[in-house]
This record gives sequence, C-alpha cells and structure tokens, in this order.
Amino acid sequence: MKKQIFLLLIVLFSINSFSQILFEKGYYINNEGNKIEGLIKNIDWQNNPTNFEFKSSELAQSETIKIESAQEFGTYNFNKYIRYSVNIDRSSEFMNNISQEKNPVFKEETLFLKVLIEGNANLLQYTEKSLNRYFFSVNKSDMTQLVYKSYENEDRKILKNNEYKQQLFNSLKCDNISTSNLMNVDYNKKDLIKIFKKYNTCSNSENLTYEEPTVKRDIFNLTIRPGINSSSMTLENRYVSNYNIDFKNESNFRFGIEAEMILPFNKNKWSVIIEPTYQTFKSEGFVLNDRQRVTVNYKSLEIPIGLRYYMFLNEKSKLFINGSFIIDNSGNSNILYEERRYSTDTNFDNPRTIFDLKISTSMNFGFGIGYKYKDKYSLECRYHTNRKMLGGHENWVSDYKSITIALGYTIF
Repeated sequence: MKKQIFLLLIVLFSINSFSQILFEKGYYINNEGNKIEGLIKNIDWQNNPTNFEFKSSELAQSETIKIESAQEFGTYNFNKYIRYSVNIDRSSEFMNNISQEKNPVFKEETLFLKVLIEGNANLLQYTEKSLNRYFFSVNKSDMTQLVYKSYENEDRKILKNNEYKQQLFNSLKCDNISTSNLMNVDYNKKDLIKIFKKYNTCSNSENLTYEEPTVKRDIFNLTIRPGINSSSMTLENRYVSNYNIDFKNESNFRFGIEAEMILPFNKNKWSVIIEPTYQTFKSEGFVLNDRQRVTVNYKSLEIPIGLRYYMFLNEKSKLFINGSFIIDNSGNSNILYEERRYSTDTNFDNPRTIFDLKISTSMNFGFGIGYKYKDKYSLECRYHTNRKMLGGHENWVSDYKSITIALGYTIF
C-alpha cells in the first residue's frame, strides 16, 4: 500500500514539473546592466520573491536566478520587481506581539520590491506573509518606506503612527491634490495607487502601472459526480485464523456532490474541496469449508475534505491533482457471520448467526488525478488508503481500500 501511494505521488509531481503553462515572456537585468530576454516562471507571487526561475527558450533548461544576481526582472506588462537596499520596519500588527515604540524600527535589507506605479512618483510594495509595506520615491529620490505602524502606549491603548500621510503631503505637492485628498488616503494598495496616479497626471508624467490581468474567478463551483468504486476488504480474527477472509474486488456505484472554493491567489490554481458521497460495498464469502457464510453490507456517507491544484494546458483544458482526508459515517452497516443450522442443510435458508459485527470506520486519505474541460466536464481517478472498518471490536481487524473513477458535471 505504501508503495502504491509513493508511486502515485511520483506521478503527480512529475506531471506538475512538466507543466509549462507557468512560464511567460519576460526578462531580467544582471549586475552588469545587461537585459536578458527569455521566459519567467510566473507563480503569481503572494510574497515578494528572493529568486525566480528563468529559461532562455521553451526547450531550454530552467535555472534559478537569485536576488544577488539580478537588479530587476519581470513578465512583460504584468509585473516588475526591482532590487533595492532599503530601510524596512517589520513591526507586527498582531495584538499579541505589538510594539510599545511609536517610531519605526528600521533595518537595512536588500529586497525585490514590486513596482506598482512608475512615473515622476514611483510606488512599490513589499509583502511577506502578514507584513505589508509600501515604498516610494519622487523625482529620482532615494527609495523610502511609507511609515505606518500600530503601537501600544503607556495606558495600553492601541494607537496608529500614520506618518505616511505627512510623507505624502511633503512629497506629492500638486494643484489637483488637496490636503484632504492626502489625509484621507488609507495605507492600502488601492488608495495609494490612486493618489500616485493623480500626482503623475498632475505633474505631466507618464503613468506606468504593473498589474496582473484580471483573471476570471469562479470563486465557487458545485459539481455532480457519479462514478464507480472498485473496492476490496480483508477481515481477520486475532485468535481464530479460520474466520479470516479476503473479499475480492467488487464494483459498486457511488454518487457525490462536490463543493469547491477557489482560493484568491496563484491564478486560480488552488482550491478547497468537500464532496459528500454516498457509496456502498456488498459482498459475501465462505469460511470453515463453506459451513459459515460471511456477508458484508456496507453503506456510508463519505465526506472528503482537501486541497486541489490545477495545471492549465490551454484556455479550455486543465489537469488537476488533489489530496483529501476522508470522514466516513457508516450508519447501520455490518458484517454478518452465519452458520448452517444443521449439518444436513445444503444452503443457508435458515442460518444461525455466529457474529454480527457493527461496522465502525476510521478516517483515511484519498489522492486523485483528473482532467477538466471547459470548466464544465471532468474525469478523476482517486486512490483511497486503507480504512479500518471495525473500531471497537478488539478481536477483529478489517481493512477496506478502493479506487474511484468519477465523472463530473459542474452546475455552476
């Protein structure tokens, strides 16, 4: 079983590594000032990177370019990062770690800053997890952080250092920008871009913006997913081996309804999925020279909860992989051992019950790979790890595993 999981993971990661859709036309400028054209692996960075993957052509081997080796890089028209040595304040905004110092605590660091606006006034951004800082320069001045900081005073009140408003007031002087315009700017990307654009327009400067193209987000998908399970089960008694039985593969219908929430980063490539699924497994076998019949009647509501990752092939097609942990509600399912009542009986018309074992399942995991077309039709193969079936029965051990083929039709 471990070998099967390991093999599946190798396949999934191999598919991921061969997906070329992430590489886009771009460039970088090396330390000698040379501009090198090629392809940049655009991973829609949530945090400002410290390196990036670059290759000179589609067929070339990619290489990692570190911050020490590039003054600047970007994908054309969409994003641009420039290396700066700047003073940055990393004070926390979280209440349990808030500073008691009003003034910023600067530390000089070399960073790739993301360009938001270029012109007479430049606006750049640095993001790392919960840290979000904006930097600016006007008329080729040094790159400076716009200061915004929460702090706790002596009375344990949380106050704000809004020095960035004074910085803007001192630097963005133009007839079309009033004091109230500047004082009403919040420390966020939308407000700051708006005021910097206004200043560049007012000062007759070019206004170059670097923003990713708006990607249509479904946000939420609901998909009907009928399919087939190929399942098997083993049953062992710890003390009496004659009761052991191996139920071979049985194919049974399953039906699920999948709810998918697309996560707001990495170009719609990640999502959270939950899929309540009704499934059954029915089988029978014989032990003790066919004197006893063993019947499995297993019906359950599975609830897989997991993550999915998409790999776009073109505008209409994409592959996906997902991993889930599975909660299972087995209801009144059971495993029944019955014995022919009399030795002269030739069938089980009037059997005697030997064991009636209530099925009580444990959590297990599922790993899937699939294909989706036009965001409407999908096909997935999913492997489920062993599921313990007889929790509460100390003398018995039972494992259940399955492979699922599911078709999908997305309603919306």
